[in-house]
Amino acid sequence: MAKQFPTALVAAVTAIAAGETSDEVLRNIRVVDAATGEEIIRVISADAVAGTVTRFVVEDGNLVREGNAFATVTEERAIRIEWIVPPEASVEAEPPVASDPAAQGEDHA
Repeated sequence: MAKQFPTALVAAVTAIAAGETSDEVLRNIRVVDAATGEEIIRVISADAVAGTVTRFVVEDGNLVREGNAFATVTEERAIRIEWIVPPEASVEAEPPVASDPAAQGEDHA
């Protein structure tokens, strides 16, 4: 019987940017303040290594407008970028053992 190994996980991303990072990744991550553990919302870009976050300004749950655009703020703070559900890395299945007829699908009686 072949040993079962845990599925490998994809490493967490260290930087994201709307328009550059795939939508699939953006839907499955969250940016968190490292000191408080609080999620940072309305993030446009974030870099955990540099410690910067650019986000839309939100007041009373609404985006704030400045003229014809939404207001943004860039902050320097310790952050983490976390997977909501960690994706699995593609791991090749272990090939059947050549000397095992059952593993090769052969029927020997």
